[in-house]
Amino acid sequence: MPNDNRRIYWDACVVLSYFEEGYEERKAILDTLLDNSADQGSTVQIVSSVWSVVEVAYITSEKDSMTPSPEAEEAIRDFWDERVIRLSEIHQLLAEDARKIVRDSVFGKWGIKPKDAIHLATAQRLGVATFHTYDQRLLDCNGKFSFTITVPDLLYADKVRAPVDPDNVQGTLALEADPEDEIEIADDAAKPEQITPTQPNVDLTEPEQELHDELPVESIDPTLLAETPPRVPELSESRDP
Repeated sequence: MPNDNRRIYWDACVVLSYFEEGYEERKAILDTLLDNSADQGSTVQIVSSVWSVVEVAYITSEKDSMTPSPEAEEAIRDFWDERVIRLSEIHQLLAEDARKIVRDSVFGKWGIKPKDAIHLATAQRLGVATFHTYDQRLLDCNGKFSFTITVPDLLYADKVRAPVDPDNVQGTLALEADPEDEIEIADDAAKPEQITPTQPNVDLTEPEQELHDELPVESIDPTLLAETPPRVPELSESRDP
C-alpha cells in the first residue's frame, strides 16, 4: 500500500527505552511523539506490532538484580493498555513477507533476524513513512525499504497537526489476512509533505542488544485493540525501574 506520511512505526527497542534509566533526552522526544499520537487534532499515528508486547518484557535493573519489580511490570502493562500506540496483528501473509526479508538479507549479506523482519514486514504492510529504532543493524538498512529508518526525532511533531476524524483514530489497526491490505484508519485526513530525517549512527544499549539477540520468533494469538480513546500513559513517580 502507498506510504502514509502520518504513520510512524516504533521498533520494540524504542518502547524499551521509555522505561530505562539514563535516557531522559530520549524520553523527552518519545513523550512529545506520544502526545501527538494521542491528540485527536493531530494526524501523527504511532504504530507497532503486537510482537513488541512480547519483546518489552523487563527492564535492565530487574535483570541485573534478578529481582522482578511489580512496579516495572505494571508500568509496562499500563503503557500498552493506554493504547496510544496502535498495534498490528501477525498473520500468515505478513509472516511470508517477513520470511522473504530474512532470505533477501541472508543472500544480500545484510543479516536481518526473523524477529526484526516481523517489524519491517509489518511497517511495510502498514505503509508507514518512518520506522523508528535505536538498533544499529536496522538503521543500517535505511534505503532498502520504502520508508525511512531512523532514530526517533521530532520532525513530525510540530508539522503534522491537520484534524482527523476521531471515529477513525479510535480503533484497531489490526491487519486481516487480506490480499488488498486495506486499513480503515483516518484515510481522509490531510497528509503532510514528505520529510526525510538524517541518518545518525547509534550504539545499541545493553537491553536493546539483548532484546534483539535473545528472543525467538513464535506464533502468537492475534490481539485486537479495544474501541477506547487513546491517551498518553502516565507513569507514577513511584515506578522506579
